[in-house]
Amino acid sequence: MTREFLKKYISFVKSQNDPELTDDTLSYCAALYAGLRQKASSYDQDKVSVPVTVRTLETLIRLATAHAKLRASKTVEMDDIEVVHGMLKASIFNENMGKKQEPVKIDEEMEDESEEVMPVSRSRARNKRERPAELA
Repeated sequence: MTREFLKKYISFVKSQNDPELTDDTLSYCAALYAGLRQKASSYDQDKVSVPVTVRTLETLIRLATAHAKLRASKTVEMDDIEVVHGMLKASIFNENMGKKQEPVKIDEEMEDESEEVMPVSRSRARNKRERPAELA
């Protein structure tokens, strides 16, 4: 995967509409959130890195939507939610995410470049009409 391809793909994904969350996936999110809350209440509080609150549910939905968008899907699917659920469990309870993923092969030109990354401001990122010239 080259740097140029990655730039174009991210630009394409940003230009797409947000994936739809169906009633089934929304209820699945709520069920997983309830499970996280129950586990957090019975877990050793010294080992819970962050409290499980309503923001956790919002995070679950937002990250699942982002995962679906990255896949260029028009809907959020159960697999997107399960990936995020594993990430949340790993970060809240310091658990292993299960499957070991193979390392991504990085193009040699990407390894050699030591280019500084400039963050995009939130207001600019929210406005889909305005994009930096190098990503257009």
